[in-house]
Amino acid sequence: MSPLLRAAFFEILGLWSLWSAVTDLRTGIASNGKMTIDIRENAGGFYLTIACKAAFAGFAITVLLNVLGLIDDPFAWFTHTFPFLVRS
Repeated sequence: MSPLLRAAFFEILGLWSLWSAVTDLRTGIASNGKMTIDIRENAGGFYLTIACKAAFAGFAITVLLNVLGLIDDPFAWFTHTFPFLVRS
């Protein structure tokens, strides 16, 4: 996969995650497909969902910075840090 296509994919994913997290914080209800988490019933699960969405948005920012040449490759760091999650 080309670096530009990979960056575009992660930017779209990051923007969707950011928009979804802001909407969830505004309404107090996090939903992912079939799962719905209300902040009043399960605050820990709600904030964990928001944290995961924020992590996707943060990774999208690092991919954008890599494409602009401001930082090193985040995929190499991810492969080095979490080798059990990456197929060889």
